[in-house]
Amino acid sequence: MPDIRDWPAWCVRHGLAAQFVRFVVVGLTNTGIGYAAYLLALRVAGFQTAYAIAYGVGIVSAYLLNSKFVFRRSLALSTAVRYPSVYLVQYVAGALMLQAIVRWFGMDRRWAALLVLALSVPVSFAINRSVLAAGKPQQDK
Repeated sequence: MPDIRDWPAWCVRHGLAAQFVRFVVVGLTNTGIGYAAYLLALRVAGFQTAYAIAYGVGIVSAYLLNSKFVFRRSLALSTAVRYPSVYLVQYVAGALMLQAIVRWFGMDRRWAALLVLALSVPVSFAINRSVLAAGKPQQDK
């Protein structure tokens, strides 16, 4: 895995530039969906519960959007079942970061969730690609 500063050049060298651009577009869309779910859930739940709800909504929308738009794969039960597992570790890390940012650094809980989401983008691309695109032919481009 390249250094985060070399990520764009690495993607171009490995023919992943178009996928990465689509991933960023989907990521921004999915971030908006997840953040909206977080804000809605905050109305009835604490920030950790709201984060968990938003994370679940984000996993479902990410699977659909990444499969169809980014990696151009058909939806399949096998990948749908495996897909949430890659986010388990990311969720735990994100929840811990959220706790630290809100409790230790005093950041507003509404903004803290956005920061946590932004920190996960490069790793998320690699994980998504490994689950959704590994060893399978793409649908028509």
